Amino acid sequence: IGSMAYPSSSSISARLLTAVHARLPPYPSKSCNEEMDEEETYLVRVLQDGQWTDTWQVPAEYEPPQLAPIIDEFLLERIKRANYPQQGSWMTDCLLLPTVVGEGDRPFYPHSFLVMNEAALVLGMELLKPGEREREVPARFLKIVQQLEMLPQLLIVGSDSAFVLLEPIAEALGIEITQESEIPVFQEFLEELVGAIGRG
Repeated sequence: IGSMAYPSSSSISARLLTAVHARLPPYPSKSCNEEMDEEETYLVRVLQDGQWTDTWQVPAEYEPPQLAPIIDEFLLERIKRANYPQQGSWMTDCLLLPTVVGEGDRPFYPHSFLVMNEAALVLGMELLKPGEREREVPARFLKIVQQLEMLPQLLIVGSDSAFVLLEPIAEALGIEITQESEIPVFQEFLEELVGAIGRG
């Protein structure tokens, strides 16, 4: 009795792979330079000349939304008319704390708005919810000025965001404002604050 030759499983697999590969669009290859930047590129599908094409692209640099301070002009004008004395230097910043604060079913990462004088005495400190900085940072600063009945001669801020939020007030009240990337006494205080929140 004659025998029938059956194709081996390896030859069947090879034919299937060949058939599937023939139906797939060509996979874009990357040059040596592109491979060096693999962490910075993403494979995306774009429409070119009416056809969809896969290509490697570098994502656009992330730009955080611009902050726009919301200032109580009535309160600002009252403080200007009060003509409070100016004395010493204050330090301030509004930083995102790396700890979660629970409030009902919606915990959040708070921003800490902190104001100190040159002797590292805390003049005011508030924990702000997401989305509150534009209104609350200017408002809390003006409230501190009003409560102390005093203005600083120099206001040192520790971040771009704090500068943007407080620069219009400083200009209106004749306060010199400057920015420093690191304020050591702030870092020490905030580390203690984060530890206390974590223990609580």
